[in-house]
Amino acid sequence: GFVKAKYLKDLIEETKIYLAAKNQIFLEVTDPLWLGDLSSVTDIIEKLNNLNLELQGKD
Repeated sequence: GFVKAKYLKDLIEETKIYLAAKNQIFLEVTDPLWLGDLSSVTDIIEKLNNLNLELQGKD
């Protein structure tokens, strides 16, 4: 939810700063469509991770 979105936004901003310091360009970090896809993939990975933990059960 909100916490993950804020974390992702902060991570993207840090990536922009890092790339600017290295004089490199990564256009995707400014593309709203790519950022939306990244957010969707992040959600899917989180759900798969939770499912994996459930399927493993408690030891």
